Amino acid sequence: MGGRVARHGGRVRLLWPRHPVHGLGGSRARRRQADRGPLLSGTSQSPARRSAKTAGGTMSDHSVAIVTDSTADLPPDLTRSRSIVVVPLTLHFEGKSLLDGIEITPGEFYRSLPSATTHPTTSQPSAGRFAETYAELLKEHEAVVSIHISEKLSGTYESARQGADLTDPKRVHVIDSQVVSMSVGLVTLAASQLASQGADARSIANQVLSMRDLVQTYFSVATLEFLRRGGRIGRANALLGSV
Repeated sequence: MGGRVARHGGRVRLLWPRHPVHGLGGSRARRRQADRGPLLSGTSQSPARRSAKTAGGTMSDHSVAIVTDSTADLPPDLTRSRSIVVVPLTLHFEGKSLLDGIEITPGEFYRSLPSATTHPTTSQPSAGRFAETYAELLKEHEAVVSIHISEKLSGTYESARQGADLTDPKRVHVIDSQVVSMSVGLVTLAASQLASQGADARSIANQVLSMRDLVQTYFSVATLEFLRRGGRIGRANALLGSV
């Protein structure tokens, strides 16, 4: 992951390496993904089925399943060991649509970025994909707690909420983490720990909501070029910031 967690007083701070912020996409790309429906071509398994298969056929002994999205930046070995189901966003890059963390890894993405001819965008999973994931998990669990990137940065939370409405909103608790990247991951890991201790879904959800204000994300970038390309800053600011 490359990040470090530091405590300052009662707050948890994430110190992150110099990479572009992961998971910020345009609304146009998100609309294209929503039109595709619940499954992308070439992916026949839902994230819940894929997680169960990887873990050896059993999803979890916990009564509450924990779900997040790929912007949480949790390593696959860690999500498997903690029985966390990750629903991937889609990366639109160099004319291809790739499932984040499955069809392209962060390392592959960053190695390709300097020579890219187009600016990459991301799109959130569809409501149908979330609904499929939740339905699969509810066969083996009493409830689901689903924790996602801030709704101010992505449409993922809204898709997850719609997916819950399509399955069983009383048993699926969807939470806007209000943070991004490994800050989402830290909250998700805490939720998985509570689930492993036998906490019920409502207690886990309440604990996650109380933790949101204790998590802060700090990041720096090696270059302002990609912020300029993505429209986050203007050309003049990029030029001045590079002096």
